[in-house]
Amino acid sequence: MTQLTSQPANVNQREFLMMSFFTTAVLLVIALMAALIWLLLPYQPLTTVGDVTDFPPSDQPYQTNNVDSPIFIVNTGEEIFAFSKRTPRPEPWDCWYAWNQASTQFIDPCSGSKFALDGTLLEGPAERGLDRYEVQVVNGRLQINFNELILGQP
Repeated sequence: MTQLTSQPANVNQREFLMMSFFTTAVLLVIALMAALIWLLLPYQPLTTVGDVTDFPPSDQPYQTNNVDSPIFIVNTGEEIFAFSKRTPRPEPWDCWYAWNQASTQFIDPCSGSKFALDGTLLEGPAERGLDRYEVQVVNGRLQINFNELILGQP
């Protein structure tokens, strides 16, 4: 009776290099395809800040600090705004305006500029209204796009 023994096949240097090359090429193609798919998928830059019912129409703004950047949310009943808290000034200025309940205005403590509840400029020296972010309501949830700042109207 003959006994079969299996011995590992010897791989010479040329075959090893060819297998390594093809394996590397396949992995590179897979990585490039994954990167291409990732780039082609739609990017959703929206941040959910809560339910719309959390921000009912009011003559007072809602201040939120639990998102990517501190903002004022204003629901006028007709439109919802998400205002950046930075003062709209042409030169770099690190000043945040505040809501003054007595005068029902946003007031910039650094320049004295005043703004209405809807962000319009009431009194300078600021040259435009309050800057804001895009707001969307999706399935009853308030979502804000922090990647694009919409400059206030002059």
